[in-house]
Amino acid sequence: MVQLSNRHENFARAYLKHNNNILQAGRACEITADYAKKLARRPDIQARIVELRKRQLGMADITGQRVMLELARVGFADIRGIYREDGSLKPVHELDADTAASIAGMEFEERREKVIEEDLITGEPIIKWETIRTAKIKRYDKNPALLTLAKHFKLVGDEGDGVNALASALADRLKLARRRAEVIEAEDVPQLENSDESK
Repeated sequence: MVQLSNRHENFARAYLKHNNNILQAGRACEITADYAKKLARRPDIQARIVELRKRQLGMADITGQRVMLELARVGFADIRGIYREDGSLKPVHELDADTAASIAGMEFEERREKVIEEDLITGEPIIKWETIRTAKIKRYDKNPALLTLAKHFKLVGDEGDGVNALASALADRLKLARRRAEVIEAEDVPQLENSDESK
């Protein structure tokens, strides 16, 4: 743990509290903007800020592994996870963790509709009211999650249009895989012996 004077410790904590804003941290510690900028450049204060930030993330259970897991859940979400085998929508408590993490929100609507049926015996119309329930499910956009994952794993660079770069990188990998498969197939094809037709 980096040891700082009380004044410098207060500045490091104020810097984090005010979302890395040097001027606001300086005002909170009642020091000038120039002095606040000078403090923010000090290696010992920077090291302490890193320590405090790690502690914050740890208390919130935010780790790189967890962030990657949440991105993967959104990026590779499968719409089939929200349905039962009979095609009905699963209640929220039945959703698995991966599917639930990919859902941004759910809205449920209930309305009554008039249905007119004919009495089989008398032929008279019978009016019934049916309750119609609908659900609107909003899912997180996959593209930003996939792009972030692709950049993390160096599938694409930061330059240019990330979505197009990701598509191009994946297309190139598919082409390479096809070429490899063609080579393997060609190697497996038995060589034809000379026949009368080839003479």
